[in-house]
Amino acid sequence: MSRYRLPTRDEIAVFVGWDNPLQTFFVQAYLNYNQENEELVLNLGTLYNLFPDIDKFEVALKENNFHLDTYFYNVLLDDYLDRTDPTPLQQWVNKMFEDLNNK
Repeated sequence: MSRYRLPTRDEIAVFVGWDNPLQTFFVQAYLNYNQENEELVLNLGTLYNLFPDIDKFEVALKENNFHLDTYFYNVLLDDYLDRTDPTPLQQWVNKMFEDLNNK
């Protein structure tokens, strides 16, 4: 799993990365990061194979007023290209969660 902090100009800390077990890109944004009143304000990419395509992930970021510059786009793309198949245990866990979500 990779995790990178995007540069921002405000009090929001934004992290993006590739989650290999879930086979998806993800973003987490925190207001007042590392403070007592820290608040998670955005958390996308927590389901298996939700954003396996970097361009669709970038659209989701833009819909939430965040942006990937060329550097982070390429870094995430490299992470994606270096991905490995989920282990049998990770596949089993992903299927279990998928089954729960379909009930």
